[in-house]
Amino acid sequence: MSDNSLVNVIGFSIAGALSSISLLKEGFDVNVFEEHGKDNPVFCSGVVSSNGVNYIKKNFFNPMKALERKIYGADIYMGDSLLRIRKKEPVAYVFNRAVFDELARKKAEKLGANVYYNKKLSEKDILELKKPIVGADGPFSTTARAFNFPPIGKYVYAFYTYVKEKPDRYVEIYLNNTFHGFFGWRIPKKDRVEVGFGVTKREYIKKAMEFFNEEKWRGSVIPVRLRKKVEKNGVYLIGDAAGLVKSATGGGIVFTSYAANALSKALKERRSYENMLNELKRELFIHSLVQKGFEVFSPLNYPFSNLLKVLRVDEYLSKKGNMDFPTKFMSLTSFLKHVLQI
Repeated sequence: MSDNSLVNVIGFSIAGALSSISLLKEGFDVNVFEEHGKDNPVFCSGVVSSNGVNYIKKNFFNPMKALERKIYGADIYMGDSLLRIRKKEPVAYVFNRAVFDELARKKAEKLGANVYYNKKLSEKDILELKKPIVGADGPFSTTARAFNFPPIGKYVYAFYTYVKEKPDRYVEIYLNNTFHGFFGWRIPKKDRVEVGFGVTKREYIKKAMEFFNEEKWRGSVIPVRLRKKVEKNGVYLIGDAAGLVKSATGGGIVFTSYAANALSKALKERRSYENMLNELKRELFIHSLVQKGFEVFSPLNYPFSNLLKVLRVDEYLSKKGNMDFPTKFMSLTSFLKHVLQI
C-alpha cells in the first residue's frame, strides 16, 4: 500500500459506493471515476437477504427507502417436484436497485468522496493513476485488464423482463432442463413481477425465453466464478470485477459489502486483502459446487427431485436455510437428524 491516504476507485455502482463509504470511514480520501452519469444503468433483481440488509444498515447506509417488497420464502419447481420454503419472518427484501444505488452514492458523497461522473478511463489512464486503486468496474473490468489479473472463469447469460401481475410474498425458482447451468425466476416487485432466467450456454437462450412466453427482454452477464487473484501490487478488485458473486443465486451485494469492509481494513492495517477474503472464498466455493450441480443435472431434469421431496428438504431449508452462507446449514449431522425424524 502507498503511504498516500488517497485511494482511487474505478466505478461508482454499488461496489464502488460501498468501497468508498468504508474507505472514507477509515479515514482515507477517495476519488471515484464513473463512466456514466448519476443515472447509472443497473442490471440486478435487487434481492438482498435479511442478514445482508442488517449488515448494510449497520455498516454503510439505510436502504429501506428503496424497499419494494418483503420475501417470506420460495416455491422451487425442481424437475417434477415442488419444494416450498416458508419463513415466519422476511428471509429477504426486494429493492429498487436504482434507488438503492443512489442512496449508497449519496452516502459516499456526503462522507466526502470526490466523484467524477461521465469519466471513462482507458487502460492507459488507469495505469497512470497513483495507487492504491480499487477496481469496481464490473464483470469486464478495465482495471483488471490493465493490470493483467486472471480472467473470470465462468459467466451466466441473464435476461429479465416485467409482467403486470399482482405480486406475491414468495419468489418462484425454476430448475429444469430449460435453464442450463442456472435457473429461471419470478420475483415480486412493488406493483409487478420480474420474470428472468440465466443459462451458461447461449444455445439455451431462445428456449428459456419461450418457456416464459415473453417478448421484451433485457440482458447482461453475471460472473459466477471468483478471479484466482483479486489483489496485485496496490490494485484491488471488488464486486463483479472480482467475481464476488454467489454463483448458486447470482447475488453479489452482500458479499461485496463484506469485502468492502475487508478492503478498507486491509489498507488501514497494511494486511493482505486476499487473505481477509478467505472466509468469503470458502462460502463462494460451496456456491460454485451448487452451480456446477445445476450444469450437471439440468440436462437430466433433476431426476432426484422426488427424493428431495420425500426427505422433506424444503422443510429443512425452511428451518435452517441461509441465502448467503451455506456452511451455516450444510451440516451432514444436522441434516441426518432431520432425516431420522421422518
